[in-house]
Amino acid sequence: MFEVVETLQSPADESLNVWFEPWAEGVTLPPGTTVELRATAPKEGRLEIEHQQNGAVVYGWPGSTLQVFAGGEVAWSSCSPCPELPAGMDLREFTSFMFGPPPTQSAVAGETAVKRPWWKFWGQGHTE
Repeated sequence: MFEVVETLQSPADESLNVWFEPWAEGVTLPPGTTVELRATAPKEGRLEIEHQQNGAVVYGWPGSTLQVFAGGEVAWSSCSPCPELPAGMDLREFTSFMFGPPPTQSAVAGETAVKRPWWKFWGQGHTE
């Protein structure tokens, strides 16, 4: 089993919205929070982290699963492995092609590092 560990930190004075692809889910990290991103897969790969104006997008690789640890506890965990991709496409290209850009630009700020349904990143919309 192959494992990659990265850390991600929100700014000291503001929240950071983090979106996980291809799982189409995210969390909001409170100001000054550091999380550990732990990805595992049967084959080698790496996490790609794309920083944006109001957040970050974390991309897995085919076969990978992801867990996010905050304060030593699991704050988020993928429910299934990242799927195989069409030949010649990486995950960033594939998700942008299929679904458009990740919604971190218009994310709802101020929530704690908990799992949120995708529609809450667009502000108004469905309710639970």
